Amino acid sequence: MSIFVTNVAVTQFESDVHAEFQAKGFRTRNSIRLRNNVVGATLSFPVSSQGIAQQKALQADVVPMNIEYTPIPVTLTNWHASDYSDIFAQAEINFDERMELVKTSAMSIGRRMDQMVIDALDASTPATIIVDGGTNFTYDKLRTAIAGLHANNAGDGGIYCLISAEAESQLLDEEQLTSSFFVNQKVIENGGLQGLKLAGVNWIVIGNMTEGGLSKAGNIRQCYMYDKQAIGMGIGIDFRTEINYVPEKLSWLVSSLFKAGAVAIDPLGIVQIAIDETA
Repeated sequence: MSIFVTNVAVTQFESDVHAEFQAKGFRTRNSIRLRNNVVGATLSFPVSSQGIAQQKALQADVVPMNIEYTPIPVTLTNWHASDYSDIFAQAEINFDERMELVKTSAMSIGRRMDQMVIDALDASTPATIIVDGGTNFTYDKLRTAIAGLHANNAGDGGIYCLISAEAESQLLDEEQLTSSFFVNQKVIENGGLQGLKLAGVNWIVIGNMTEGGLSKAGNIRQCYMYDKQAIGMGIGIDFRTEINYVPEKLSWLVSSLFKAGAVAIDPLGIVQIAIDETA
């Protein structure tokens, strides 16, 4: 039985339970390359070398480009978020704890999926690294990051940027992103950058997460911009939630689970942007 039920069993509660504010997760799922139905515990994403077009004389033999493929391996790991709902406790509270556990466990898995993507970015060797320079996430850093991707012929697959709430706050002060003179979208009316496509970039705001979130050392936070094809995730068991009755415990077991692994496929499509969140 969850500790939460023990705390509220003898207390009058409204029928609608207010879950503690927490990140819902799954924000990065559509920003990366996915490979579903992976069999086994490992997967390799192939990366091909560049080909060079060549001239050909009449009746001469064709010279092959000799394209090479480099496998980028990733290991899939098992994750679950589970808790029990005791039938006696259910009789002492006036809300459906099982449904609350479904929501909470699902959010836990969603955050873990996002963290796996962040960990893969942290473990990568980005082709473009922007140092903090004693500044937060400025418009100049944004332009430099986009230019870094374009210089490496990346970005056609869709550009995504993971930023912290502090970086979002700073960017909302950048006139080039919020003034109607520069942009058509009304960022302020949206309440921020989350979910917007602005300056050709799809913005994903990562708040504080118990799993870790965007890495931070002192005042310096690491944000990332990347091409969708530069990060991959192999999924052996896609996210699902189960509710099973366990007679031995006279309880319902609520479990959300998935089996997956994430990896940086191509460093040319990744930009690391360090920001000083106190600037």
